[in-house]
Amino acid sequence: MASYIVKNVGILLTEGFSKEDLHDLCFYEEGFQLAEDQISWEAGKAKIIREVLKYAKNNMLVGNLLRWAKEKNPARYHLHQPYDLDIEKIRNSACLTRKSLGEFFNLKGDKREITIYLSRHFAEASLPTLERETIPDDESKQSKDAFDVVSAVEMLETVWLKGEIERPIHWLPDEMQEELNEVKITVNLEICPEKDDIDKISDKGTVIFIGGPRANLGTVYYLFEKEAGLVRPTRWRRDIDEGRQKTKEAIECISGSKKYYFRYPKENLNLGIIQRYKSGDQTVVYLTGTGVSGTGAAVAYLRKKWVDLLKEEEKFYKVIEVPRRKAKDLTSYGPDYWTNKWTEVPFFCD
Repeated sequence: MASYIVKNVGILLTEGFSKEDLHDLCFYEEGFQLAEDQISWEAGKAKIIREVLKYAKNNMLVGNLLRWAKEKNPARYHLHQPYDLDIEKIRNSACLTRKSLGEFFNLKGDKREITIYLSRHFAEASLPTLERETIPDDESKQSKDAFDVVSAVEMLETVWLKGEIERPIHWLPDEMQEELNEVKITVNLEICPEKDDIDKISDKGTVIFIGGPRANLGTVYYLFEKEAGLVRPTRWRRDIDEGRQKTKEAIECISGSKKYYFRYPKENLNLGIIQRYKSGDQTVVYLTGTGVSGTGAAVAYLRKKWVDLLKEEEKFYKVIEVPRRKAKDLTSYGPDYWTNKWTEVPFFCD
């Protein structure tokens, strides 16, 4: 009898289907008709999903449920895999994913570590623990110092990025964990050093900078006699009546013989930058934007699309355009908040 990862099946139903879709499942699909009278259709979507899953498990119909979901919404189906509790298959998939991540971040030899530097700005706060299963305490490596951050959005995106890279496998059998430790990646979270200590970064191997143009000391990395990066956020200024100046967020090239500016026409948009650069033997990844929304979306873009970016040149950059968030709370902010909200925009440096 097949075993299934019920949590992933539940996520698939939550993210990929409406209450109406589930009602259609129980009305039309063979084996599910008897469930129609057993499910509280007037209840919330979460309760309906629990009842559908319970019925499917009790009647050995989870496989049928997954076949229906794959046919109706193949994109979502592939996104939330695996569903079969096939340990060998999961082990092979985890090994391939970790090797591919190592390739993307240029991790070589025994030192498979990445350091993420967060912005230093405004307020001090400790990094939150979002899920009990994300990273076991004995595997987590982060500075004991509190983090100075622009917003909670950056903190959340950093936690999710760390989890995406490390891919915890503590629930697998011990012998498989030992085998996969050969391709394990450790992500260390640190605050950016002061200007006088900027040379400490050069000893860190692969580094990721997260933050905006004014808050991010990653910008300092190439402003103060350090060559790294191809583009960066800036402010575009032009004179207007009576000698006043009007400023607007923009991005600029910092390589080549000229500077080219890209500026967006609407006030309710932000730009995000995703770039990878090789500085000597060090790989540097910049995730930044013209505002908090731009930065958050840039991190999310890397989390969701790093597989697609494997084909890019060693040095590359992407520029995305996203709506500026208006909400002042985080009630609607989750790991998939930016998915399909970004638009890649053309930007060329010589």
